[in-house]
Amino acid sequence: MKTCKAVDYFYNRYLNPNIDTTYSIDGLQFRGSSSDQQAKIDVIQVLTKQQTEPKEVLKALLFILYRFRNNLFHGNKEIINLNTQIDNFISANGILNEVLTTMKRNHLIT
Repeated sequence: MKTCKAVDYFYNRYLNPNIDTTYSIDGLQFRGSSSDQQAKIDVIQVLTKQQTEPKEVLKALLFILYRFRNNLFHGNKEIINLNTQIDNFISANGILNEVLTTMKRNHLIT
C-alpha cells in the first residue's frame, strides 16, 4: 500500500512545524474519551513516523478519514467552504481506493 504519500500529506497538514498553516491535529476534533485520545496519540505516532507498522499506519489513516467524515456531517462546516477541503477529499479517496484495490486483489471482496 502506498501510504507514504498520504502520511506525508497529513503530516504536512497537521504537524509540520516548518509550514505556516492554520491547521493542527486538534482540527480533527478528537473527542475526550480515552479511546479517542489514544487514537490521537496513535495518529501522531504514525504521522511522525515513530510507528511504521503497516497495520497501524492503515488504522491511523482510516481514523483520520473517520474524523473527516464526522466533522463534515456533524461539525460546523458550511457548504460554501467545501471547496477548501478538495485536497483532503483527494487524499481520502486515494486511501480508500488503495484499500479497496488491495482487498479485491486478496479476494477479501468481490
